[in-house]
Amino acid sequence: MIALIVNGARVNASAEPRTHLAEFLRDSLQPDRHPSWLRARGVREHARLLLDDMPARSCIIYAVACTERG
Repeated sequence: MIALIVNGARVNASAEPRTHLAEFLRDSLQPDRHPSWLRARGVREHARLLLDDMPARSCIIYAVACTERG
C-alpha cells in the first residue's frame, strides 16, 4: 500500500514495486484531480513535480520510494 499527499489530498492505493510515480498518479487519482500533465493521453517524458519541496522527474522514480513514512 502506498500513501501519498497530492495537492493536499491523501492518496492510498496499491501498486506493483516497479510502478513509476507518474503511472501511479495517473492510475490512482480521480480524473478531475489529475495534474495537467497527466490529463493527456500519455505522460510526457519529462513530467516534473515537487517531491518534498524538491523538483523530481516522476517518470523515473518508483512510487514505493515516495510513500509517507511515520
